[in-house]
Amino acid sequence: MKITYDKDADAMYIYLNDKEVDKTVKVSSKILVDLDVDGNLRGIEVLFVSKALADTDFSHIYLQLPKVGDVDLHLPVGAIG
Repeated sequence: MKITYDKDADAMYIYLNDKEVDKTVKVSSKILVDLDVDGNLRGIEVLFVSKALADTDFSHIYLQLPKVGDVDLHLPVGAIG
């Protein structure tokens, strides 16, 4: 797993694997998820990170995504970068 942050776009991307993206699902105005050809979760993009999530602890992320299902991630220290 890898997490990146694009300062210009103010977007964070959580890569869950390296498979090719087949479809992107807009879950909300700030969350998009990428699925592979088999419908498996490939990655999660969070928009407007610095404003919307400034005080968020990213060591544990739990998302209930209506079109995808529950995602429960426990991230190692230093994973963002």
